[in-house]
Amino acid sequence: RISAIARDGSRSADYLLLKDETRVGTAVSDAEVKLDDDPFVAPVHAVLRFEGQQLYVEDAGSVNGVFLGFKERKIEGGGELRLGRQRLRIEWLPDDREMVGPDPIYGSPDPGYVAQAVQLFEGGIEGDVFPLRAGENIVGRAAGDITFPHDGYISSKHANIAISGKTISVKDLGSANGTFARIKNRAPVALGDLLLIGEQILRVDPGG
Repeated sequence: RISAIARDGSRSADYLLLKDETRVGTAVSDAEVKLDDDPFVAPVHAVLRFEGQQLYVEDAGSVNGVFLGFKERKIEGGGELRLGRQRLRIEWLPDDREMVGPDPIYGSPDPGYVAQAVQLFEGGIEGDVFPLRAGENIVGRAAGDITFPHDGYISSKHANIAISGKTISVKDLGSANGTFARIKNRAPVALGDLLLIGEQILRVDPGG
């Protein structure tokens, strides 16, 4: 069963997974996971597919992606995160760059930054660019290295992006609304896992 979770944590709708394959989108049947009031969801956005007892979620070629919630995980350069209403792409900086001051403004001397978080808007339009240094980089609403003071869905200290060598690790810091990473093609999901599709949070629950 897939449960739609409201921002206050309550369950707003239930969808039973009665077949091996169930589509998610705005133009799917009423017997599937229909999210027809979300402008960020594609007509067919994702597919939930059973292979034996294992459930997988597959991105059906959506523009805005399918995101899977996590407590702590490693991500690759180019990977995307969702925190609150923010969508961030994490990129390595080239070795021969001249990077940024903390404003950030390009072209100033490099004070130890090794990567950057690029804010993304609808359609892939890029917004602000936030430098990331080796070590810890705290993302939050009121405190941290990267702050979004006007995003009410981000916790005061929401997540930590830690960089060591060529490894990027992201840890949720007990946020109220979770931290999510964009899947590549498909990913296994388990009971209790959270998916973020458009602006809708979906939870994998026991059937019944």
